[in-house]
Order: sequence, then C-alpha cells, then structure tokens
Amino acid sequence: ETFPMCLRRNGTTIARRLMEIHADGCVYVSADLAEGERLRIASGDPIAIISEAQRTHAELCEFSPEAVFIVNCMGHYTMLQQNNVYEYTAISRTVPTHGFYSYAEFFRSKGKFMKTNLMMVSVGSREGGETQRRRRSTSPYRRSSAIRLRSSPTSCTLSMP
Repeated sequence: ETFPMCLRRNGTTIARRLMEIHADGCVYVSADLAEGERLRIASGDPIAIISEAQRTHAELCEFSPEAVFIVNCMGHYTMLQQNNVYEYTAISRTVPTHGFYSYAEFFRSKGKFMKTNLMMVSVGSREGGETQRRRRSTSPYRRSSAIRLRSSPTSCTLSMP
C-alpha cells in the first residue's frame, strides 16, 4: 500500500491512490487527472478518519433519517484493517444502515460531480417533511468520547470508551 495523493479541484481536496509506478516514472492512479494538476503526498490518520466519520454521522442524525446508505472506500478498509467498523458502528446502532465497499466514490461539489477515492459517502433518507419527521433525542456519538490507538509493528487497534 502506498501513500495516497491529493489534489485540489473545484475548490475541494480530492484523493487518488497510486496503483502502479512504472520504470519510466509514469504512474497509474485510481481515477482521472487533468493535465497540469499538481499532486501532493498525503497520509492517512486512522483516528482522524474515524473521528471525522463520527462527526459527519452525528450531523446526519440531526436530519433524523429512517435509513442510511453508506459507500466506503476499500482504501479505508485496507488502512484501518479490523478497525474499519468504527467508521459506521455507532450510526448502525441508531438507524438501519446498508452499504458496500467500493474502489471509487462520486460526490458533488459546487454543482459539479467528481470522482474521488478514500472517501466514505453516507446518504440518509426519510419520508415526510420537516414537521412530520421523528426527532431523535440523542446522537449515537458521545461528544466527550475519545478514541485510543493501540499499535504493534504489524497492525493497530482503536478503542472507544
């Protein structure tokens, strides 16, 4: 596994995975690149990834969804290993969730659809308008909860109190 590459497009930072590096210096990446775009090396921080997923899902709970569909990147699965469930476990306890792992995700930024990698896309749905929805009393995420990383030379384990 290599470090991901990031670039700015349409005012948004998006990621690309290096799939192959050829002897002539040419690289093959997981999604499109436009001529002249500049790539920078990035790194994945498991605690930051999981914390951001929890923050996003806490926001999603404010919408009071009746179901959540999650598309998560295989890159997260590869990087987080057995800890990948921490990205979506808490929301799964509150709302029925369905989803799968993918090798590319699509999202919209400033009216344009873009393909990216190393992203989790969560879509909440419900019937009825603002006045008809059921309000969830609490988020499944405790604001004060901390995530602790346990690591060994070959793997890492995250724990949440």
